[in-house]
Parts: sequence; C-alpha cells; structure tokens
Amino acid sequence: SEVEGYQTLTAGAWESRHEQLSPGAFGGRLRFAATPAAVVYREHFGAACRVRGALRPGLVGWAVAGGAARERGLWWGAGHPDGSIPYGSGGCEIDMVFPTGCDNTLALLEEARFRRSRIFWIGGETSSRFDRRRWRRWSGAFRP
Repeated sequence: SEVEGYQTLTAGAWESRHEQLSPGAFGGRLRFAATPAAVVYREHFGAACRVRGALRPGLVGWAVAGGAARERGLWWGAGHPDGSIPYGSGGCEIDMVFPTGCDNTLALLEEARFRRSRIFWIGGETSSRFDRRRWRRWSGAFRP
C-alpha cells in the first residue's frame, strides 16, 4: 500500500507504523538533506494518519510541526503546547496523530555526537558559549 511504501522511506531511523485515518490517497511526501551523522527532513501527509513506534537506538530527534500539525495534531495523546519542540532519544516511543494536509520537519542526530556537543555547550569553561538558562528552558521544551 501507499502507507507501507512511505514507512520504508523512514525505516532507517524509525521503527514505526503509519495508519491512515482518512479516506483517499495517502499522499505522503518526504524531502531530506543528510550527512553521515545527521539528517533533516520534511514530511507531508495528504491524508490524516497516526504514527506509532520508536526512534531507533543511537539517535536523538527534534520535530518542528507545521501549522496544521501544531494546531490540530496530537502528540502522545495531547495537543501541541505553544512554543514547544517535541524531542526524544533512541528508544523513545512515539504516538502522533497528524491531520490531513499537514507538514512536519524533523532533525535527527547521532546521540553520542549530540551528548558530546551538549557537554561542550554547557560544561566548564565553555559555558559562556551557550547560556545555561536558555539550555534549561530548551531542554524541557516538550516531552511526555
């Protein structure tokens, strides 16, 4: 099916199952840019769908929801809080419902590389390069 075909496009990063919730063509599209350590992609869902599963171990990810996904989508069974960025590390379970015609942008990075960078940003003498107060606000953004 069209939904299963879309699932194979993201299988390298996710152990997920997409379930189409509205009639008609699924219309899933994916655009991405990748390096050996990171990938950023934008997905579009032509039909409403539910995505459940988990981010593969060894990765950390962030999502920036487009207007419809932010306004009418469900993230772990709840609405998307204003000004938040959903994120998770490897093994983090996901359960999202996306409305018809929405966009979602994701960034995935190797977790070990992210952790080394985080220590660089907020650790010891280098802390002036990244404001600790901003990190605390950002790191608690939105996660169940």
